[in-house]
Amino acid sequence: MPFTPFHMGPGILVKGPQQGGFSLITFGLAQVLIDLEPLYVIATGKDFLGVPGHLHGISHTLLGATLVGFIAGLLGRPLTHLGLRILGQSQFIPVPWRVIWWSAFFGTYSHLALDAVMHRDVEPFAPWSRWNPLVGLVSVGTLHLFCFATAALGTVIYFGLQFRRKVSVGS
Repeated sequence: MPFTPFHMGPGILVKGPQQGGFSLITFGLAQVLIDLEPLYVIATGKDFLGVPGHLHGISHTLLGATLVGFIAGLLGRPLTHLGLRILGQSQFIPVPWRVIWWSAFFGTYSHLALDAVMHRDVEPFAPWSRWNPLVGLVSVGTLHLFCFATAALGTVIYFGLQFRRKVSVGS
């Protein structure tokens, strides 16, 4: 699912109840960074290791997702602060590092899990094993429905909690 909004669903569900305990900006950054390799493959026909036609290579392994998580974490805090300023939410700066790291690694590992269900070329345990225990666990339609439902539920929870806070502050 390169660069699809479906990957955001689980992050939105986590953001809903956690509010300031989760950075959706860092999570989204992790989604984009992990899919740079498939984008590169689409553009060049080869993965970062020069393997032709292997869309989901090293970035879609546990090792690769961990490396991408570190990169997303390092870039996530300044980009989250920039995003909050742009959105007029400067009162939430600084975002704690623990929030950034949690958001970055949840982003890469959830992305890997979703893609491992959908794509046969994902090898989460490479280079040690080509085994993918998640492939085909559910249909692609069910996977998309899960991602959409988690986004919808997370949105309802987020705004429900925001409304409850405003009502309790106003009373």
